[in-house]
Amino acid sequence: MSRAIAAAILVVLGCDAALAQDKRAIVQERRAAMKAQGEAMGGVKRDVDGAADQNAAARSAGELVRLTRGDPGRFPPGTSTLDLPGETGAKPLIWSEWGKFQAAANTMIDEAVKLELAVKSGNKAAVSEQLMRTGEAGCIGCHRLYRQRVGPPF
Repeated sequence: MSRAIAAAILVVLGCDAALAQDKRAIVQERRAAMKAQGEAMGGVKRDVDGAADQNAAARSAGELVRLTRGDPGRFPPGTSTLDLPGETGAKPLIWSEWGKFQAAANTMIDEAVKLELAVKSGNKAAVSEQLMRTGEAGCIGCHRLYRQRVGPPF
């Protein structure tokens, strides 16, 4: 009987360890996606600055739209700062205000789509203006409420 209990405990502990690894993988993928979004924004910025062409900026803007559409799915329960301290900056507020968080994610998607349209228009002033709006209403609008900085600020 005690061997069966010990075996059951080991199975449960093994499942918990596997689940923790899955959560870490989710957080790593989420962080990579956020970094890729920043790189896509940078690709559009290079066009505004004259360091890249419109086609490269259009690819970057399209990639930004693709990435932002996946954002809400990158935040399953159990991946907050309480669950994985020091490994994620996702505040628990995300899940207690899920509807508001989704609205913020949708704002980012909408702003990214507008940025892609601005890039395709070829109007650099419109691209510059929309790039700022995307950063402010999209990125900062969400991060201000739902992100805690992890690690040194440099």
